[in-house]
Amino acid sequence: MNTHVRIGAGALVLVACGPGAGNSVAHTPASEADGAAAGGVSTSQDGSAESTVPEAGTSAPEQDAAVVIAHCTGTPKSMPSSPAPTLTPGTWVNISAKSVPFGGDDGTNAGDHVYAQGLAVDPCNPAVLYQTVSGFNGTNNTVEPSGGLYKTTNAGSTWTKIGPMDEPINIRIDPGNSQHLYAGDGVRGNTSGFWVSNDGGATWAIPAGFASAAKTVSCNDVYHVSPDPANFNHVLVSFHNPWNNGNVVGDGGTLTAGVLESFDGGNTWTIHNPPAGWSGAYGYDVFFLSNPALGIGDGKTWLYGTQGKGYWRTADAGQTWTQVSTNDMKHGGSQTYYTASGTLYVGGSPNILQSSDNGLTFKGVTPVPSQGFIGITGDGTTLYTGATTTGPMLTSTDGVAWHSFNSQQFNDGPFELSYDATDRIVYAAIWLGGTWALQLN
Repeated sequence: MNTHVRIGAGALVLVACGPGAGNSVAHTPASEADGAAAGGVSTSQDGSAESTVPEAGTSAPEQDAAVVIAHCTGTPKSMPSSPAPTLTPGTWVNISAKSVPFGGDDGTNAGDHVYAQGLAVDPCNPAVLYQTVSGFNGTNNTVEPSGGLYKTTNAGSTWTKIGPMDEPINIRIDPGNSQHLYAGDGVRGNTSGFWVSNDGGATWAIPAGFASAAKTVSCNDVYHVSPDPANFNHVLVSFHNPWNNGNVVGDGGTLTAGVLESFDGGNTWTIHNPPAGWSGAYGYDVFFLSNPALGIGDGKTWLYGTQGKGYWRTADAGQTWTQVSTNDMKHGGSQTYYTASGTLYVGGSPNILQSSDNGLTFKGVTPVPSQGFIGITGDGTTLYTGATTTGPMLTSTDGVAWHSFNSQQFNDGPFELSYDATDRIVYAAIWLGGTWALQLN
């Protein structure tokens, strides 16, 4: 399958990658005015791809002042645009978009499946949340109208569908400028790619540099977006389907994919080919193993999750990799969380993974017999997660002894969790259950 890209004032047109992808992908940004500057990749003498970004340690290109709308200064404050939902402390409350039929048919086809995926809370105004939704026909693998990105400005009382994405998976918010967003779209649909907004989601565009890099690897099927905790413009992207249409990629063999890295918010990219050992274990998630507040890790230390070949770690920005666990990433993805003491937790299958040395070694800490875990977060003293089977939300204060939070039962558990420290609310994107909020005491 060939990949085609046209970069300019018009739409970007790509062809989806990997075995069985089969869908033509046409991207028409909602607004061309905020499109990123041209960028791309170059090829070094040894044939590996390199970006046109500055070398590590130098300054990334400055953002156009015209698109920087707001910065988060001072103490975060919840400012809902209208009354927020009434929450009962200690009880999970469904705050899902009422227009989205999570868990079943959205009215267009009996084979539909509608479920919640990525979730993000605005760090400046936690009354603003974003929820990504997958809506697809499981019979013929087509996207349904329910899929897309939803935004609330009143903590979940009402939601508005925004943006052109029909199958977004991740949504990321710049902690220094909450108008600056990334979204990763992939697996199926007509809008796969890495999307950027500079106005709180009102308009979106795929940077030309990403389109160029996607053309080079013959894949735009984004599975995970991971910004550097120390620098939001430094971002990693991993993929669902294999690069090069499933053919050989570098020394990594067939049916595999690597990592794209950008230092300038997606304008230009470095292509990191996969090592031998990941073949056939797609889709993949990539994470920074870094927590600047705790003095842990850096921008070159990453964790890579596979579905079949365990977890892998690099401390040199993808030059070399070491397998650090044979425990797999769960189908759908994973989430990482650092406790205040620096202990790292990672979702996985069948076990949640725990590390006291920033991912050099892991041990499995399985709360209950399960098919696996994806979402995990904490409030400073307590961990929150849930298995990808029907059951209760689970909590722990040490990662070893786990307990049912209460008697409430959920389908499939959380895809992603987020903690609002300002209002002491834990938010959960429950696969088939939608968006839920837990007010802590």
